[in-house]
Amino acid sequence: MKKVTSGANQDPMQTAEERGVSDSPPLPGPAHYWGEHPLLRIAADQEALIKECASLEAELEECHKRAHKEKKALLLEMLEVMDGFDRLFRNLEERAADLEPQTKRLAGNFRTVRRLLSLALERAGVTLMELETLDLRFHEVVETRPAPGVPDGTILEAVQPGYIWNGQILRYAKVVVSKNTEEVQHG
Repeated sequence: MKKVTSGANQDPMQTAEERGVSDSPPLPGPAHYWGEHPLLRIAADQEALIKECASLEAELEECHKRAHKEKKALLLEMLEVMDGFDRLFRNLEERAADLEPQTKRLAGNFRTVRRLLSLALERAGVTLMELETLDLRFHEVVETRPAPGVPDGTILEAVQPGYIWNGQILRYAKVVVSKNTEEVQHG
């Protein structure tokens, strides 16, 4: 058991420091605990917050890039579905005379779905390229064919349409162009 002594038993000649008591009042607030001026601590906290904000900003930027990449991939997949509908409609048009009424109604339903898909792509900022002359910034030449009387580089057929998304190329148009080879004979 600890023995408690009263102030009467203490040596009156001892200083406050020797008795373990401070003559000065305690320091207020955080400076008392941290042993530094409060403004230094605030500056350190501010620096830590600035670093954390920069880190969060970089993380947010990375999230935006990833979301953009994922959205682009989804839009390209939607374009593939539209291409599938377009191939189906071309095949049906070739056989239009032989189609049964039920097949024609079903084709009409598919056209509606294709139109809805096209509208969804439009709302997402996707637009069809409407270029009539060859421009290698937007077209990918997949084949050349001779076409007498037609200037070289004229688009003869669009194999796959191209699309722009928010001002950037989403998918290049794949085209067949004319190329007339002229053999020059030297005599």
